[in-house]
Amino acid sequence: MARETIVTRFLLGCKVPLVGLMAICLGGLPAMGAGHHVESFQVYARATVVHSELETLRYHLGKPEVSPPVITASGVTPHETYFQALALFRNANQLCFEHTGRLAEVPPLPAGTIDCHEVQKVIDAALERIVLVRKTFDTADHLELAKDSTDTSKSRTDVFNLLVQSNRQLNLLLDRRVAPREVFSQATLASSYTARLLERSPEFDLLPKAPAYEAGKRPVDVFHRLLICLDHVRGIAQVSDVPMLDLTINQDQLSTVEPSDVYHLASLIVAELTCLHSQLEGAQSPPDLYEVGRKVPSDVYQRVGLLQQQLVTLEQYVQLHPDWLSQDTEQ
Repeated sequence: MARETIVTRFLLGCKVPLVGLMAICLGGLPAMGAGHHVESFQVYARATVVHSELETLRYHLGKPEVSPPVITASGVTPHETYFQALALFRNANQLCFEHTGRLAEVPPLPAGTIDCHEVQKVIDAALERIVLVRKTFDTADHLELAKDSTDTSKSRTDVFNLLVQSNRQLNLLLDRRVAPREVFSQATLASSYTARLLERSPEFDLLPKAPAYEAGKRPVDVFHRLLICLDHVRGIAQVSDVPMLDLTINQDQLSTVEPSDVYHLASLIVAELTCLHSQLEGAQSPPDLYEVGRKVPSDVYQRVGLLQQQLVTLEQYVQLHPDWLSQDTEQ
């Protein structure tokens, strides 16, 4: 397998060997909250360091400043924040590879309940990758790491929204930006999780026929279809008494939607589905992702259409069986 293919599949989250690539761990980054309970405002302080580091890199790389956000979240859970931090790590890892040739392993999904400490660890891991790149410009003494913030009003929602903007800025710094095939992979993963959830309902099809292919679709079209999927996931979560964030869409910014925005929305849906999956006793994990090759927005639009059909079916099942997460697996 070619080195480029291996790296690409690694960044998509596939379990493949990394030949000749060594993960490194930098010292010198103080672990905020290490050894004691971590609060949201402390995680936010760490996220502001990431934001500042990215601004320094943006200046040295001569890259444009990110546009205002397309989405703004409220009522965010630690699970949702964790997945946004994980997206940050993947982008930071890609940036680090492009500038230093170094990659680190993707942090595994924690077993059990995710808390602020788990989110902070992923942000710290992403920060290490970003600092490695920043040091190539000999600016190590120009930006000190922030200490714990005293602004205790900052919440998980503030962390999430700041990470969204940091991810969008980070994407603009990459040589190899998020492309439709990464979004396709996230949609495929979401579809796989939904199929696992549907295994509890034998009267429904796990994998319906894909909708017809429609040429000429753009990222914003995929974005709109993913919003519909997210609404179905929200309906499932509400009936299941599982907390889930709310999104406000900045209509003025929809024209600026890029594949990276679509990717993060798709990964948010994956986060919600993994939360449901983790609460369903006996549910099997979905298969590993595979290399999907080149894709265009119309391919992604079709795959998200398949996901939409599955979610409609799952929502129908959950409405009939609102206690589905606590039902006995022996049926």
